[in-house]
Amino acid sequence: MILIDSTLSALADCLCPADDGEGRLAPREIDWTAVIELANRHLLGPAVYARLCKTGRDRRVPEDVLAYLAMLHELNIERNKALRRQVEEVIRTLNAAGVEPMLLKGAIALVEPFSGEDNVSTRMMRDLDILVRRDAANRSISALESLSYDVVNAHLEGYHAIADFVRMDMPGAVDLHVELIDPEYVLPAREVWQQATRLSVRGLKVFIPSPTHRMLHHLLHAQVHHLANFYRGDIVLSQLFEFTTLADRMRNRIDWQGIEACMYGHRLKSVLHSYLIAANRLFGMPWPLETSPTPAARVHFRRCLLQIKYPSLGLPTVAWGNLRAAFAWHRMRALYGTRAWLLVCQTRHLLQFMKKMPMRHIFSRMFRTE
Repeated sequence: MILIDSTLSALADCLCPADDGEGRLAPREIDWTAVIELANRHLLGPAVYARLCKTGRDRRVPEDVLAYLAMLHELNIERNKALRRQVEEVIRTLNAAGVEPMLLKGAIALVEPFSGEDNVSTRMMRDLDILVRRDAANRSISALESLSYDVVNAHLEGYHAIADFVRMDMPGAVDLHVELIDPEYVLPAREVWQQATRLSVRGLKVFIPSPTHRMLHHLLHAQVHHLANFYRGDIVLSQLFEFTTLADRMRNRIDWQGIEACMYGHRLKSVLHSYLIAANRLFGMPWPLETSPTPAARVHFRRCLLQIKYPSLGLPTVAWGNLRAAFAWHRMRALYGTRAWLLVCQTRHLLQFMKKMPMRHIFSRMFRTE
């Protein structure tokens, strides 16, 4: 039995479906200050308010707590309305340049006709992720420049994203992609384009990934891409909650066997299993696989629970987690093939990295936390 901290348990109870959580907020005293602090740390305030009101459990919450959550919810609605206007302007300009982009992550909810207003009002978004085909990259950059966007973070050639574009009067940055993630070989953009759905919404021409690719992208982005949270023992609860709600809404259209095959093929079984354990234990998501979770995944979930309760526990292992991510099996096999031993590949990769990069850059990569 895996015990869950009382504050995390209370937050999870607030977010669980009505038929799973009716009455679960009542039996014990709740430290609402701690619950709100945890919700804010994981960008879940608007989602907590919406779910409490939807399930009728708002009556069990202190008035001042509910008023604070209502304020966050209302402010988030206004911000997301502005983000919707922003993404529609960008899509319209891209379409005029002959580019039909694919929306990723939260940007989908802003235009998807069947995403529901709940999703639009509850998700807190930092930026807009937009994927374009490689041969449309230059036209896409020109289109954004025609809207007076400036580049604030240009990426090196061969990276999965082109750059982050910002405009001072717009609420979010536009993160322009040619691949969905780094490592792109786990989920290549060409495969996602082949199975994507083309939409025409309010005169805008866009694509969205298939339900299976949408779930796989979410999982990889949350646990393997960028900060590689799996290797650091971190789970962002807002990402996990979004994963759970997407799985429920698209349940009959997700090829879980395909997701399982992809993750197993890149030796990412523990990544998949531990995340599904978290979704099941915290937010009631049914286990979607025929295979049972591995002992290693259960142990990893316990580690994640400890780091949610005590975030400072993860700091001493930041460097080790970053090293594990940089020298993971799937990266070495993609770079050096399957013939050489893994340790040989890792040694070769380390020597090449040390040759190309100054020592200060190596240390900054090892100890990065954002």
